[in-house]
Amino acid sequence: MKFPGKTAKAIPYAVFLIAGPVISVLFGQDRFSDLRNYHLYNAWAFLTHRDGRDIYPADIQTFFNPLGDILLYRAGMGPLADYPRFFAAVQGFSYSLLLLVLFSILRMLRGLPGGTELGNVGVVAALLIGATGTAILSQIGLSSGEMPVAVLVLLGLRVVLATAGLSGDCRGLCNRRFILGGLCVGLAAGIKPTAVVYVPAVLATVAVVAPRGGWRVRPVSACAAGCVAGFLMTYGWWAVHLWRLTGNPVFPMFNGIFHSVWTAPETFTDQRYKPRSVLQWIAYPFFWLSGRERMIAEPGFADARFALTMLACLLLVPRVWWLRRSAAEPGGRACAGVLAFTVTGYVVWLRLYSILRYMIPIEAMSGYLIVAALCDVFRVAGKSRSRLWRDAAVCVAVVFLMVTSRYPGFGHTDFSARTFDVGRERVAADSVVLLMGRNLSYLAPFFEPAATLRFVGMNNLLAASVDFWPGQAVHDLLRSGAPVYMVRSDDPAEDDHMALLKRFLPDFTVSDCREVSSALNGKKRRESAVRSYRLSLCRVIGKPA
Repeated sequence: MKFPGKTAKAIPYAVFLIAGPVISVLFGQDRFSDLRNYHLYNAWAFLTHRDGRDIYPADIQTFFNPLGDILLYRAGMGPLADYPRFFAAVQGFSYSLLLLVLFSILRMLRGLPGGTELGNVGVVAALLIGATGTAILSQIGLSSGEMPVAVLVLLGLRVVLATAGLSGDCRGLCNRRFILGGLCVGLAAGIKPTAVVYVPAVLATVAVVAPRGGWRVRPVSACAAGCVAGFLMTYGWWAVHLWRLTGNPVFPMFNGIFHSVWTAPETFTDQRYKPRSVLQWIAYPFFWLSGRERMIAEPGFADARFALTMLACLLLVPRVWWLRRSAAEPGGRACAGVLAFTVTGYVVWLRLYSILRYMIPIEAMSGYLIVAALCDVFRVAGKSRSRLWRDAAVCVAVVFLMVTSRYPGFGHTDFSARTFDVGRERVAADSVVLLMGRNLSYLAPFFEPAATLRFVGMNNLLAASVDFWPGQAVHDLLRSGAPVYMVRSDDPAEDDHMALLKRFLPDFTVSDCREVSSALNGKKRRESAVRSYRLSLCRVIGKPA
């Protein structure tokens, strides 16, 4: 069946728009640990003005920017509260946007003169490889915020790379586009500061894509100004809020620098997934082929994309260097820009986080680099047979990666009757509710009367703050005579910090325990065993220390 030209061109975009919502619904309902730990609570706390009322209910994440969570909270607690599948479809739409932006980047790279001749097969293969990686697919339909942030980063990269196709005398226009590209990345970093990885990555891209002649100070400065402006737009207001509240604009992170009186002078950054040896620092992606757990993610996963991308970068560097020195410059500059973005982003990511889901933009561009390297390996000008071998090799790479990848299960479960299907728990007014460990603060909005309650998180941040103001505040609450309750899970993987509670109530006892109903505490879909852990709410009785 043949379609008219315009209709045929529109088919991929229609597929992309449908793919995200459909895949999200097929994956199931969001029960990601971060949703339970802070995404739901932070939006609720911000909208109900609970500043300083609760004490660390979501551990260090209590103080994360709520901007990226407000819309989903409004939708899930409002018009979509009784439509969990429609809510999942809305969550999946960000994957559709990622597909659209990635496809646009690949089409642009294919069309630049002097670059790698991807062909239609190469574009499709690069899209499939980049868009089906372990980081990307595992985040579809989750409230983590990784996907929308990645869309902004890739959009900024798209704007910057497009300048490679402009004429050499485009400095004014190019600088405006560099500002716009930086703005997109800055907006992403402000919404989710882990995306700060891509600020130096996009600056490195500008440094190699900018028109030739002289130092790259002006274009890089223009892009940096855009990054700063975007960051201030989405995070500046929250930094001011945290500064006024705690004395640290990124509290509790880097408190060794800002010395807030709320907690110990520590960095509070996650160091669990960093490389552990010199060999891992050099060739970490090759260690991800084994499928081991707690490598750069808690669940086990295996993905050869990153190892192949590292090899592809080594193959492409000499050719890109030659292209940049030749007359056929636009394609070479653009390819060099992708290389600079990927390598710089990876190095910064490795140094700061080494956490799988923070590298979605890098993973998205892995397909282009792998396919470009294969095209160069089989490159023989004007030979149809070489193009056939090239396309065959590209198709084999796609099949190989899809067959060998082992995807981590971050948090989908079977659909329940409601989007946030959590039972309403009534306790005495003005009570203190102790949340024993992480991933429990999402219950707070469902307590009655929540507005009068004080929620206290027994977690690592409170343990580090016992000798500071929050520790004293907990002592004062427990001495006030207000009724005290605790919520805990019988999940053995959750540290409920009962020993920490004994520092405040040495001889406490519990009574009147009852089960808390929560579909969000159900088993993950990828778990073979039925594992739905019980939540309990108990009255706490004891004399404060």
